[in-house]
Formats: sequence, structure tokens, C-alpha cells
Amino acid sequence: MAWAIAADGTTTSVTNVPGTTSIASVLVIVGTGNLLIACGAWDSTTLVTCADTKGNSWTRLALTGPSQQVFIFYAVANGTGSTTITISGTSVAFATLFSTERSGNASAPFAASSSYTNGAFTVAKNPLVGHLVLARRDDTLLIVLGDIRSSVGTLTVGTGYTMRKTSANACVMEDQVATLAGNYSPEFVNGGTQEAYVLAAAFMAPQTGVKTIILKR
Repeated sequence: MAWAIAADGTTTSVTNVPGTTSIASVLVIVGTGNLLIACGAWDSTTLVTCADTKGNSWTRLALTGPSQQVFIFYAVANGTGSTTITISGTSVAFATLFSTERSGNASAPFAASSSYTNGAFTVAKNPLVGHLVLARRDDTLLIVLGDIRSSVGTLTVGTGYTMRKTSANACVMEDQVATLAGNYSPEFVNGGTQEAYVLAAAFMAPQTGVKTIILKR
């Protein structure tokens, strides 16, 4: 079964609002067992937490830098119906949260993650994350979250990816379904010289079965 977007949640972006300790995104879950993603950025290095109104169990991937973090949480939907996903952390003035739901995973087997931060660019260039090693050919979903320290700059989509989410805080999300095993470099094009963060996760769809061929004489 191939990956498909089952639902996209609301985007929440907090810009220069001191005292923010939580942000939420509403997502309509349309299928038990679907892959749920909550990702974004938080203007603190103290790791954030994730919870929702359905009691799903969330796993955190995070990248921290000198003064902020980017994160990807994932879970397998335990039921149907609308849910509110909340990210909580220490008091900040800037934060972003995206959420999305993907069908076709049947248990969301996590495959690999990769992260990259450049400190500070001196020229505009692609912040290459490195490689995600894909274990097999069939429909591996790559979710890539990017953020730059200053909201003045921009991150644009990398080669082979589709931009899915953007925010006023220059935090973005792209994805790609890779159909061939091999190495993939999650990337964005940085339009300026700002400090950049990139975090990626790969999820493999299940094998759909083995075909048996009977030869007759």
C-alpha cells in the first residue's frame, strides 16, 4: 500500500510572543494505524514534549543548536476522530508547529534519521544533511524539517522534494517518497547567510506480500 496524505493539520506559528510555553495543532485522524507527524521549531535548547487528546504515544527526534531546537515527533494513530496535538516547553517568544497524517504505513516502521546544523553560513548554499540509508525499495517516506535562526531569510525546497508546510518564522517542511533503495540527502536551499537547522526522518511502508509464480509444463 502506497503512502498518501490522509489529512493535514493546522499550522501554528508564534512570533515575538514572550512567555509562550505551549502551542497546538488540530489534526483530523481518519484511520487507525496511520502515521502521525508533529514537527517544528522551538526557541530554546531544552527539549520539548508532545501529547495529544487521544493519548497516542509519541517518539521524539530532535536537533539542538546554540540557542534553539527543531523537532520531529511521530506516532501511530490509536483511533479515529479529531485530535489536538500540543507541544510544550520552556518559555519562549518564537515557536512553530506543523502536523500531518499519512496512510499506507500499517505501523509506521521508523527507518532512520539524520540531522545537520551549519552554525552560520558565509554564503548562500544548500545545507546538506548527509545520508538516510534506505533499507529496501518499496515506498520509503522522507519527512524533512528545516529552520533558520532569522525569520528574515528563506529556505526553499530541495531537489526531488515537495514543500508541504511553511510558516512566518521561516520554518518549513518538505517530503519525498523514495522508491529506490540507496542514499538520499535531505536538503533545502538557503537564500541567505543565516544559521540553519535540518532534521529528517524516514519511514518504510510494509511489504505488500510475496507473489508466488507457478510454472506449468
